Amino acid sequence: MRDFVSWHLPHKLGFQSLVWCFQMIAEFERHQEPLTLDASEFISCILTIPNLAPFQVYLATLNWERILSQVQNVQLDQWNRMHLLCNLLLFQKISKPINPYLSCLTSLISSLNSQFFEILKPQDEDEEPRQTLALEPFHIQALQTLVSKQHFQTICKTIRTNVNQFALFTVTLFSNCPNSKTELLTTVLYQSPEILQVLYHSIMQSHLYKTQSLSFEPETLDSWNALFLFAELYSMLLFTCGDDEFFSEKILSIDQVIKLSKFLKDLGYHLLWREDLNGKVITGRLTTDLIKDGLTRLLKQIHSRDSRRQFCPKDHWTVDFKTESLFNGTESVVLEQLPFVIPLEDRIKLFRALVRQDQMDLYGLQWQHPVARVNIRRDHIFEDGFAQLNSLQSQLKRKIAITFIDEHGLTEAGIDGGGVFKEFLTLCLKEAFAPNIGLFETTQDQLLYPATTTYATEPEQLKYFEFMGRIIGKALYEDVLLESPFAGFFLRKWIGLANYLDDLPSLDKELYQGLIYLKNCDNAEDLSLNFTLREEQFGTSQSIDLIPNGSNVAVTNENRIRYIYLVAHYKLNLRLQKQVRAFFSGLIDLIDPKWLKMFNEQELQLLLGGTHLPIDVNDFKQNVVYDSVYDEKHPTIEYFWQVVEEMSQEDKEKLIKFITSCSRPPILGFSELMPRISIRFAGQEQDRLPTASTCVNLLKLPGYKSKELLREKILYAISAGAGFELS
Repeated sequence: MRDFVSWHLPHKLGFQSLVWCFQMIAEFERHQEPLTLDASEFISCILTIPNLAPFQVYLATLNWERILSQVQNVQLDQWNRMHLLCNLLLFQKISKPINPYLSCLTSLISSLNSQFFEILKPQDEDEEPRQTLALEPFHIQALQTLVSKQHFQTICKTIRTNVNQFALFTVTLFSNCPNSKTELLTTVLYQSPEILQVLYHSIMQSHLYKTQSLSFEPETLDSWNALFLFAELYSMLLFTCGDDEFFSEKILSIDQVIKLSKFLKDLGYHLLWREDLNGKVITGRLTTDLIKDGLTRLLKQIHSRDSRRQFCPKDHWTVDFKTESLFNGTESVVLEQLPFVIPLEDRIKLFRALVRQDQMDLYGLQWQHPVARVNIRRDHIFEDGFAQLNSLQSQLKRKIAITFIDEHGLTEAGIDGGGVFKEFLTLCLKEAFAPNIGLFETTQDQLLYPATTTYATEPEQLKYFEFMGRIIGKALYEDVLLESPFAGFFLRKWIGLANYLDDLPSLDKELYQGLIYLKNCDNAEDLSLNFTLREEQFGTSQSIDLIPNGSNVAVTNENRIRYIYLVAHYKLNLRLQKQVRAFFSGLIDLIDPKWLKMFNEQELQLLLGGTHLPIDVNDFKQNVVYDSVYDEKHPTIEYFWQVVEEMSQEDKEKLIKFITSCSRPPILGFSELMPRISIRFAGQEQDRLPTASTCVNLLKLPGYKSKELLREKILYAISAGAGFELS
């Protein structure tokens, strides 16, 4: 009988002969009598036969542990390896134990040409037909099993027993089937919520962490897979994790996040710095490029939360770095991928230097000469600005000479040395942000973002958004601070980032709280939700499908994470898509996108509108210029500074706004204001109010004879907002 089996196996005879072979093998296995045929020969001769489904009943009795242990030792060509993989997937329910099975799948997937997996990638309707390998239905069914939720649920059982093997398999699978990554990561998080803690402790105990250095020695290879999988899983979880949940420490403790982020920051920084490691294969399909992408994405997410609500120690994010040579070679890569390792002050100084260099490179000293001279009617500022300046596009980088026409049609006196254009910018933006224009809406916290009405997406309105991008770009280029703050989810679009659940509270706190409740409730089906949203516009209600046929897909415990992600994605990204694209096309006419990417959304707001820190009176005093009458020892000036010192923070902000048009000083202090704040003698009339020329940061202060009178007059002026004069 042994001779019969041994002779028939290599010849792959017909169905009946194979039945006889399997029956004989099963009989010998049952009596634990070894065959002369070894497992390797069985694998190469039988398990590579396409579609062994009819023989499952016979194969179920085999010693799969012995068979699986030999798979990696068998030499096979690509198609036979494909047949073997598909048969193993077919027999997944009987091929026990799970760890050897997982090891075999990993080995086979990593050795197969990626073209075998092209069939799993969805084909867009407008995409040209792809050239794929001629797979049989048997192959396609098996590959679909490979990336199915049911199969992955089985695989998840290995997490605690062999987390490194699970990580290796998962990373290998994702590299071949990237379109299945999101769904499978979600399955892992849902089936095994403890995996992040398991991976965290695996990383903390690894040789890679203990040595705190870049190492690709054999003893660190498992650590790299665990690290990459952790980054992918934690990053995905943070997409649908609100700040309340993050700080509740249900997933990782804050101490764990601090400890891990410091390690990942140092590791990511050194990976980016080492050009010789670009594209290096670490193990299987895992490369240094994949590691860098995963680490930088996760670090940006953690840093963004720390910027919004600080939990990391001071100087946690920075490294020793020389900024003189930034945007050259390796330094440029570090700044683009991990900008926060450079102190914010250094990045702002670099931004200013890049603008100055851009001016000189493009126009030399000619950039100071006006490229256009335009007349702007006081009662049509936005309209005239759009008509006369929008077509200049990138030429707006140069000086623009503005002449205002008053309400009576008369030309206002004055020469624009830069201050009048600043006034135009301030007034133009104020008009554009007004609700009646229909370009911008405000959040509950009065933060600006593009209007989401269908009217806002009409062609003419999109042209206005382009103009707004150019005007705000001009303000950044000219270092003009803006009083009105922008919503963080809008600013994230400036730096090329998508928005997620943790960005939703700034737009709609009630919706955010509802989604958090859905995420944590016992039974999502009790809420009777489906994959649609209701949108109210101009008194009419419209149903929006979040997925095709969404009204017929109920929200369940299993798919609620996807629903939460899609709701946040629609509210924060899709509705703004056309408006943001138009705005950004105007913005980049003046500001290089990579300059913007040096900052996150909170830092960008500081760059645009100045610091929210208490006003430093000493810094204010040291950066004031006086005219020929006033100096630091003049009695009126001494009264002035005594009054400023005694002012509340609110009144100090009103004073700064009265003089400069923005209530906040620049992030680097008053020395950054151009021109500097100046105080000019405005005569001896004691009943006269102070006035200001915000276009040139000028305070016109009468020579008051007493401190109390000065206090009374200046508080009245800054509270009434009166006293503007063109200088």
